[in-house]
Amino acid sequence: MEPETSLKIIDELDDLLEIERDTLLRGDFDGLSRLLQRKEALIDELNLIDSLTRETLNPLHSKVERNQALLDGALQGIRLVASRMAALRRDH
Repeated sequence: MEPETSLKIIDELDDLLEIERDTLLRGDFDGLSRLLQRKEALIDELNLIDSLTRETLNPLHSKVERNQALLDGALQGIRLVASRMAALRRDH
């Protein structure tokens, strides 16, 4: 794969991870599902590039970890709300 193509994929995934972050912060889970297919496709494309170094991928890795932490927090919040609602239904 051409170096320009690799950089284009990296830049596109970087932009997508920023959009994903904003989507997570807004709590837009429908938006997240719309981003997922493109994110998976970009990651698959990156996996085909042999010439990428750890240093090149570190910024992306950091953003993926950041977004995963946001998603984990959101899911934990949803589980807490669901648990609370179930407890309220039991009490009434």
